[in-house]
Amino acid sequence: MWRAAFLLFAISTSIPAVAQRINQPDNPCTASASTREMSDCLVLAWEAQDGKLNTFYGEVLPVLTEDEAKALREAERIWIRYRDATCDAEKSLYGGGTGGPPAYLACMEAVTRNRLQELHQIYDWVLRKRRDEVQPKPTPPEPTRVP
Repeated sequence: MWRAAFLLFAISTSIPAVAQRINQPDNPCTASASTREMSDCLVLAWEAQDGKLNTFYGEVLPVLTEDEAKALREAERIWIRYRDATCDAEKSLYGGGTGGPPAYLACMEAVTRNRLQELHQIYDWVLRKRRDEVQPKPTPPEPTRVP
């Protein structure tokens, strides 16, 4: 009986928990040696993604119509609530243990990175098209005539 229990325990703890964001291969901080080091790294990684997201958001808003910008702002407000609730729920799985904060930060970084990818998929074409419409195309110089 004890052997079976030990074997079950050994097998279950040796299987990597790849479903957790903190263990995903695209986590930028997987090489961290301690919980503190990982948390520090994840804060920086999340801030970097958040900065990229805000930069892109700032590039997109000016080319949108008033109604389109209003729709994007509302979508972002809803997305922020989703992001926060999702990452709070993931953190709660750790029951207040030391794994909670890095799990929360890994979630914030990953969800923010994914949102940036979504916004690029949705708005890149609009951004390119409308920038071209706003910026006049240079006229080619007139050919010089040789007498």
